[in-house]
Order: sequence, then C-alpha cells, then structure tokens
Amino acid sequence: ANHRLDGAFWPRLGDKGTPEQPVVLLEVQMQGKAGFKHRLGAQSFRFLQLYPQVQHLAVVVVVPHRRLNLGPAQLPQQLQAFLDGVIWLSLEELGRQAEHDPILTLLTLPVLPKPDIPGATEQILQPRPDLLEPVVSILGERFPYLTRKEIMALINLPTDHLRDTRFGQELLEEG
Repeated sequence: ANHRLDGAFWPRLGDKGTPEQPVVLLEVQMQGKAGFKHRLGAQSFRFLQLYPQVQHLAVVVVVPHRRLNLGPAQLPQQLQAFLDGVIWLSLEELGRQAEHDPILTLLTLPVLPKPDIPGATEQILQPRPDLLEPVVSILGERFPYLTRKEIMALINLPTDHLRDTRFGQELLEEG
C-alpha cells in the first residue's frame, strides 16, 4: 500500500517545529474509506520515523462533512489517542461561517448547496478576481454536465462581461 501524505508543511524557522508553528501534515479525504483512520496513524508515525528531528506536529484532515465513514468507531486505545489530537476540518462547517478568507471559501465549493454557490463565489471573486479560474475548474468538476457558459451563469458572471479583459479573452479562447 502507498503511504504518502497529501502534504507536509514546514515552519520557516527550523525543522523541529514549535508549539506555535508546528510541522503540519495535511490529508484530504473526500470519500468514505473504512481503513482511513488506521492509514492516517501509520502515515503520521512513518513521517515521524523518517524525520526524527520533528518535535511539534499537527495533523490536519480536510473532509467534506463529519458524517463521512472513515473506519470503525471502536479503535485500539493508542490509535484513538492519536486521532483525538487530529484537527478535523469540515468543509461543510467552514461554508456556514459568515466571514472568512476567499481561499477558505474556495475550498467549500465542492460541498456547498447549489443555491449558496453564487453568494460564495461573489465572496471569493470580489476581493480576489484572480481566483476565477480555480472557481470555474472546481465547479466544472462538481457539475460535469454543465458547460463553461452555464457555470459562469451559475456564479452570476456573464461571459460577455469578460470579453473586455485579457484574462476573460484567454478563458473564452480555452473554453
């Protein structure tokens, strides 16, 4: 089995991490997998074996919602103790927060209810118009049956508005 992590983020100063700036292991899990909790424990401890200098570690798991089945409720005591220290980031819960960074709002697009998408994309694109391509890409994956023009209509961004911008012209040429 492959035991690679989705991401490892090191603090700028030093490779041990500190309580304020730990080394962060990131795992993104969008589908239920019965063996996930065991694999996460194994990957995290394997990471510590490979990098014995790490003293402060934070493990962050991004999930679409907390109802996701990631393994049995009854786990060995040692594994449960490890999992109790994991930071579980639910995109569904993030999407319910009133104000947050456009990047965090972008992360919620795969799980937001469809009626909430226009408001969320406005929260993303108003301060960060450069995030239009990731928005369209994420929504294209989520709604593969929609054309690019239909996605632009869904997010209340008519394509003719873009014809006046170089970015928009490039987007229209690609699409």
